[in-house]
Amino acid sequence: MNTEKFSARPLAEVSVKITLSSKDPLKTIYSPSNSVEIKREGDRRAVVGWEQKNVRPDQDFKLIFSRSKQAVGVDLLTYRASGDDGYFLLLASPGLESPKGAIQKKDICFILDTSGSMAGPKIEQAKKALSFCVNNLNEGDRFEVIRFSTECEPLFGELKNAGKENVAKALSFVKDLKAIGGTAISDALHQALGMKRDASRPYVVVFLTDGQPTIGETSEDAIVAKADKESHGDTRVFCFGIGTDVNTHLLDRIAADTRAFSQYVLPEEDIEVKVSNFYTKIKEPVLGDVKLAFTGNDIHVSQLYPGQMPDLFKGEVLVAFGRYSGKGPAAVKVTGTLNGESQTFATDVNFAEHDTTNAFIPRLWATRRVGYLLDEIRLHGESKELKDEVTRLAREHGIVTPYTAYLILEDEQRRNVPLARQSFRELGADEGVRRGAEDRLRQVYNEAQSESARTGKKALDASRDAFDLRNGENLDAVAQAGQNSSLAKASASTPHFGAAGAANGPAQAAPGTQPAYNYGYRQAQNYTQQARVLRGRAFYQNGNTWTDSTAQNRKDLKQKQIQFNSDDYFALLKQHPEAAEWLALGNEVDLVIDDTLYQVR
Repeated sequence: MNTEKFSARPLAEVSVKITLSSKDPLKTIYSPSNSVEIKREGDRRAVVGWEQKNVRPDQDFKLIFSRSKQAVGVDLLTYRASGDDGYFLLLASPGLESPKGAIQKKDICFILDTSGSMAGPKIEQAKKALSFCVNNLNEGDRFEVIRFSTECEPLFGELKNAGKENVAKALSFVKDLKAIGGTAISDALHQALGMKRDASRPYVVVFLTDGQPTIGETSEDAIVAKADKESHGDTRVFCFGIGTDVNTHLLDRIAADTRAFSQYVLPEEDIEVKVSNFYTKIKEPVLGDVKLAFTGNDIHVSQLYPGQMPDLFKGEVLVAFGRYSGKGPAAVKVTGTLNGESQTFATDVNFAEHDTTNAFIPRLWATRRVGYLLDEIRLHGESKELKDEVTRLAREHGIVTPYTAYLILEDEQRRNVPLARQSFRELGADEGVRRGAEDRLRQVYNEAQSESARTGKKALDASRDAFDLRNGENLDAVAQAGQNSSLAKASASTPHFGAAGAANGPAQAAPGTQPAYNYGYRQAQNYTQQARVLRGRAFYQNGNTWTDSTAQNRKDLKQKQIQFNSDDYFALLKQHPEAAEWLALGNEVDLVIDDTLYQVR
């Protein structure tokens, strides 16, 4: 589907539908290229769909699927260029129809903020979301509902079986909830985490709030420490922040410490849809307390993301990226608990010495690492080492967000990289967007230093952006992380950036600054699309020229100009056939091969 270079205009609509049928049970179904919808129809059939409108595809569609009669299918893919440590992708999935007894009975506590600020549409949507969850409890589950404002009110006072009578009582309780009073977050978490529960069953807390603690303990550090201690390491606290007045640090830290995650619901978004979609995914746990182990004579695995494995749910796929050294046959073991008993699923794998077929793996690994590092900066403060690594990874792997774009720009100007080799020359000339990107980066730094910077729309955006990178599962999601960010939004609103011929016109450079550019047909979000990663190498577009990101790190390069479509051009291609994808970027490319920078014009 890589049609971009053949079409000056976006395609009105693109759609893909794939039907998989198999004699053996389907386990992993995963697209590294696109954010697909997967509908499983039993254990041996699935329909995979993707569609988009007004798009110029720049990559082909990829789908990975595996079949296995094991309860949990485990697969390993690798990427390794000569001489470097390798990258790997591990996929694990129980499929849809797990063997009898392979679905765990769970304990779950729903906590709903009913403080005065929840009044209106928020409380009504939250009540509908909670009712959906209660109605979809599994037979054998136990549950509790706690509402809190100035004080906490549990429905039962203990975990109760999800029988018809108790479900009906819970639905009536939820229906009658009213929004009034303060926000006793610490007390609500204390009651939920203090529930007497069965150690053989997973315990899940779903926590919905729209505010900051105002009653009882209000210190962020104290609440986090108390929640960490009371969770005993076996409780998952999934946090939903509603609106923009939440303490993102508080919710993010609680979720991260309990191996869960936090999500945020903006005022224009539907709480019911977001919570019900989440609950549908975690409704049927198959394996809790998941751990990975790798065995092999010479294999060493590092920088694995996610760092702590999430629980494995029916129909879902665990996606983990990492680095490796060594080579050869090995085994990967996925261990966890199922109904109180330890379970191990082992699969023979091979860590390749040289394998460049799965070129998407390094970029997706780097995206997750950048998200992890930005979260470290946001939550714990900046260090030169963290900042430098984010900058290097983002430039090498073409990861473009407001944070990374500004870091790259700042780094290259500090190092006096020649203008012709800089990654974001156009962004450097666009004052409005550049300031917007800098503002987003400063927000990340400020959150680590000031509690007042941890609430509000900017803090929420920073948390969501880091979450998108940290959990990026495909190249679509990587691109979307940039397009959803304020870099694109700032571009769309600033008078410094517009289509040629539009009322505001292209940017005009002030005397003594970098030159303005004619942006032609390109739209504002193209700042986030001016990077391509081909055969493991990132290129950046400025004007009509694509520049090899490796050029700026080489001071020994000879330069040679080549006319596009000339005899010399095709001679170069014949001598270096591996350069075909790079040269296919267009008729103006700066490309490093061996010790020479070829400037195709």
